Amino acid sequence: MKKLIILGLCLFLSGCFELKTPLPQVSYFDLDENFKEKKCKKSINLGISEIRSVAVYENPSMILRKANGEIVASQTQVWIDLPKNLFKKMLLKKFNAECIHTSIPPFSGIKNDFLLKMEILNFDILASGEVEISVFYELSSLKNFEVLKSGIISQKEKGTNVESFKKSLLAVLSNLVSKIRNNS
Repeated sequence: MKKLIILGLCLFLSGCFELKTPLPQVSYFDLDENFKEKKCKKSINLGISEIRSVAVYENPSMILRKANGEIVASQTQVWIDLPKNLFKKMLLKKFNAECIHTSIPPFSGIKNDFLLKMEILNFDILASGEVEISVFYELSSLKNFEVLKSGIISQKEKGTNVESFKKSLLAVLSNLVSKIRNNS
């Protein structure tokens, strides 16, 4: 009888407590854009070396950079892929629309005019209510194997949503297109 009372009490109390904590809602985001292809008189063949990124961007969480310098990886806002892969996808689409024919390693005997090396330095939501994308680039001639241009391109946009990331990324890519065109 004592066991029945204890069992009944356990069953009764098991409905009163919820020991599970609810999981936070996770939102997934993508950067994608369709570009109209231009008709160009002259196309450029560009080999794109590996696009690298600093270690903090080697996970799909959106990065929040606080005013005190603290960096926080968001657990509820996540990219569908690593930022460098999203960047690469947009870069390939934008360049091909601009008559810059791209190839990626292995180049398989394709004769490229230039080689572009890149590293993503920032891909952040800032405490100031902006997003920032910064990349280091190095453009080399494959005819005489010299570095033609290198530097950092940085773009901030107001807002903290995906559209702000797209605007910032498109501005960086447009800047890269003009630097490549100026050297062809």
